[in-house]
Amino acid sequence: MVEMMAVIVIAGILAGLAINPARRYLEERDAANARNAFTYLSVRARSAAIERGQVARLQIDPVGDRAWIVMGRSGAGDTLDPVVRFAAEYRTDVVIPGNQLLTICYSPRGIALASGFGAGSCGGGVAGSTMYVDFQRGNSTVRATVRPLGQVLSQ
Repeated sequence: MVEMMAVIVIAGILAGLAINPARRYLEERDAANARNAFTYLSVRARSAAIERGQVARLQIDPVGDRAWIVMGRSGAGDTLDPVVRFAAEYRTDVVIPGNQLLTICYSPRGIALASGFGAGSCGGGVAGSTMYVDFQRGNSTVRATVRPLGQVLSQ
């Protein structure tokens, strides 16, 4: 009986030591998976712009923790599936400076233009600027960098 209690105590101590690293690993994976979903949307938006010969807008809403693709320069346009909901699917928050809607416009040549925050249209985009989107869960934060030619880097 004493041996059984000792085994249970030792097993409890070992399980307690493993919980924090496992939780940290899961937080890092969820944040990285959210970034990978964003990367997929970016690649899809760029491909759609090239294939259809029109501007594709990748819109990221940090307040709603979601991102989606809209075809066309401004207005409602045609929304492409899927709408990614980062909080629901990955338990991850999207962090963008100013916490405003960010629109990344891909030209029919596949070049990414920063249209700025809040507007949601592609008028007056600035070629040559790099955009950053952070994904955070717990203490883990990962970054996606969108370069001017549409390349998305994971950091």
